[in-house]
Amino acid sequence: MAIIEGGRDEEGDLEMDKKVVSPSPISAFKETVQKDKGLIVFFPGIPGCAKSALCKELLNTPGGLGDDRPVHSLMGDLIKVKYWQKIADERRKKPYSVILADKNAPNEEVWRQIEGMCRSTQASAVPVNT
Repeated sequence: MAIIEGGRDEEGDLEMDKKVVSPSPISAFKETVQKDKGLIVFFPGIPGCAKSALCKELLNTPGGLGDDRPVHSLMGDLIKVKYWQKIADERRKKPYSVILADKNAPNEEVWRQIEGMCRSTQASAVPVNT
């Protein structure tokens, strides 16, 4: 077998390499998260891993996450009531919003609370390991 001019092979049975463009993380995110549902972005556990800085950057990003849903962040250090209950209350008030849960979600009990919030408000949850 030999490759001849024009990128064809002699027998015509080889496919030419096609350029494949990888989707950006944002476009992949846009394609997998339903826009008519809410979203809870949470952090599984490492203290001092720049959660607040990441949440602030997401809040300050022009256009948010690229859709029309409002984005809110609740900083765990500033919430004096039970944090995850406050998140659940916010989910019920604004079921289509994106909530950045700026607090560690370190154990199974918290994950179950997040799962319950998702079920009751038809939201998706995204754990972010930083």
